[in-house]
Amino acid sequence: MNMIYLASPYTKHPKHIRQLFFEVLCDITAQMFNRGEYVFTPIVYAHPVASRHNLPPEWDYWKEYDESFISICSSLWVLKFPGWEESTGVQAEIKIAEGLGLPVRYVELSEFGFDVDYVLKHTSEEYIKLEQAVDDFSVGMKWKLDYQRVHGLSGWDDPDFDAEIKRKLKVATEKLIDGEIEQAVDVANLAMMLHYQFGLEFE
Repeated sequence: MNMIYLASPYTKHPKHIRQLFFEVLCDITAQMFNRGEYVFTPIVYAHPVASRHNLPPEWDYWKEYDESFISICSSLWVLKFPGWEESTGVQAEIKIAEGLGLPVRYVELSEFGFDVDYVLKHTSEEYIKLEQAVDDFSVGMKWKLDYQRVHGLSGWDDPDFDAEIKRKLKVATEKLIDGEIEQAVDVANLAMMLHYQFGLEFE
């Protein structure tokens, strides 16, 4: 059996980019399975555990784990994600494979139907700042909901409550337009409640 070790960068990127890479790698791994290829993708196996249990992402922590799997593989493929050339882990994996006499293949994202420009866009400084802004705003939303729960918020998921939510949303939106910026969190929370009530899904 020929087993492929699929290497890709990981540590140098922030958490949300690691999550993006993980999702892309899951897709690529599934495609390889469907092509009848045996593949070990370390990020696919390690990322969920590392994220849930706060394991360190650095190469030193995973070195022996990854090296042991490379040693039982027949070849190493390097997925050319942004940052692969600077990745400490990827470069170390290449050296390990070469030391074992394994063939090394460099794979473009386009081989699996992914647009490199899309990935680059989602690793740009502007996108990272936007993602951080959304994360920070969601913290404010949760804090305000906690505050309102303590002060009696209930019934928001009752369909009969939607008229009241719409009324409050209209009032909060008008205040926001008039310059009360702090109303932005209330507008977002009320919009979320309506979104939930109508059973809308993100696509």
